[in-house]
Amino acid sequence: MVNKTWKKVYVLGAGMSGLATALRLAELGVNTTLIEKEKQVGGLAGSFAWGEFDNLDYGPHIYHTPDKQLERIWKKEYGDLFYENEFWGKNVKGENFDQYFDYPLSFESLKKFPPSEQKKIMNELSHLDETKLAEAKSYAQYVRELVGPTLMKYFFVRYPQKLWGVKIDEMTANWAPKRVNFRTKDEHFHAGIRRK
Repeated sequence: MVNKTWKKVYVLGAGMSGLATALRLAELGVNTTLIEKEKQVGGLAGSFAWGEFDNLDYGPHIYHTPDKQLERIWKKEYGDLFYENEFWGKNVKGENFDQYFDYPLSFESLKKFPPSEQKKIMNELSHLDETKLAEAKSYAQYVRELVGPTLMKYFFVRYPQKLWGVKIDEMTANWAPKRVNFRTKDEHFHAGIRRK
């Protein structure tokens, strides 16, 4: 909700979200300044020139939002660039990148693990502590109590640290609930996102 007493708003980052946010604020009559540290806008949705190629994308990327107004802006401003669909994710593992695991993880997807791994993971899941989950101070503590140490090691250590450049013990627990979930059954990536 926009506060009518705001005299000026600064939006940091001219990526997809920053551009749409600044546009919406401007539409609502809010004096808005958009700040971007790079020489071009677009963030992870941007493009760059390299060698003989004039337009290489950083993507592809999946954009989603429960906000209908933001979705309207995206469709109006960038509609010709989007392909709408239900997307199913896989995590790739193994020395030769030849093992595929459904993502987000679910109890149903665990059936595809080798029997010895299934047993170990199910044992760990049966010993999780909801109190420790609720009291978690770090991303690592939260994930450990959500999926257990084996699934945490397989899926939630290396990639988050690479992506955000911070060790998972140093990230706050607030990062985890929106980024890590463990479902009952296999579903497309954005299933269950609440719509307004």
